[in-house]
Amino acid sequence: MMEYLSSIEDTVAGWYNNLPQPPRIFKRWLVDNVWWVIVIAVVLGVLGLLATLKDVSMSGLNYSFTLRGIFSTMDQAAVTITFLISIAVVVINTFSISPLRNKYKIGWKLLFTSLMLSVLSLAVAVVLTFDIGSFISGAISAAITGYLLFSFRDQYVVHSIKSGAKKKATKK
Repeated sequence: MMEYLSSIEDTVAGWYNNLPQPPRIFKRWLVDNVWWVIVIAVVLGVLGLLATLKDVSMSGLNYSFTLRGIFSTMDQAAVTITFLISIAVVVINTFSISPLRNKYKIGWKLLFTSLMLSVLSLAVAVVLTFDIGSFISGAISAAITGYLLFSFRDQYVVHSIKSGAKKKATKK
């Protein structure tokens, strides 16, 4: 699984390598402060999950046919699947905070995994609900997030748990 994710990472890195890079001072700020941004994102994510859970429980998530027929069931399935993926994203982001704070490469890889799960959630939602507007806004958001994420990819160090040693990550 990790090899597959690494091959996706290398492919996506190729897309972003040819784009103009943000100023060095901005990249440095991102590297130093991204863990704070993730703390805020986790808190907002938990609040969003709680709000979604409240809405879902109030509607009863009834899978019966309504006036809209099959689309109602598809909408409910999309909500359920994206809700479960969102839980995974919040958990992964939570685990990424400490490594990001210490500038370890595993923190960056966890953020990348979170981004890939978000894209998967977007794809599931668009297939099940046919909501093109959400797809466009989600795709733009994912592209900007990917751009920022790959702009500081090389700033993190590989950390060996056994020896506690750090070495500068190499660009692939």
